[in-house]
Amino acid sequence: MKDALSWILDRISYIVNNRRDTIMERTSLLEMYCGCGAHTVAVGKSGLLEEIVVIELDYRLIEACEQNVKLNGLSDLVHVIQGDAEKWAKRSYKWIESKFDILLVDPPRAGLDESVCKMAKNGTFDHLLYISCG
Repeated sequence: MKDALSWILDRISYIVNNRRDTIMERTSLLEMYCGCGAHTVAVGKSGLLEEIVVIELDYRLIEACEQNVKLNGLSDLVHVIQGDAEKWAKRSYKWIESKFDILLVDPPRAGLDESVCKMAKNGTFDHLLYISCG
């Protein structure tokens, strides 16, 4: 977990620092399969992003994520949404594609859902960060 967090923060720092040399004003992140918010809190505490939206299906993990976000003073930065990633990607595709610069995914062992793959491939994300337990 520590190595994954270190890698995520390194990549986001690289992305943000290279964007600051351009006309881009803000950098936002969509995190799908956020779990209890372990990556979310670390990324939020880094101060590198202006907006983070996270999606998770399991209501117990959502409650833990919301609590972690609150305890770490990130409620204004992080928006937590309970929902199925595949259904959410299908339903929100047009909204998603123009809003977020970075897509961070940490799916279960089965991998990304088909709709999430399609969103990642066809969306306007500048960067995809994929964490895999396999």
